[in-house]
Amino acid sequence: MGSLGKSKKAWKRMREVLGCSPCSS
Repeated sequence: MGSLGKSKKAWKRMREVLGCSPCSS
């Protein structure tokens, strides 16, 4: 919704912070 690029970047950062355990996408 809105800025997909920003969301993707934010998710990528969260992935590194959480260790990407539940994130499969």
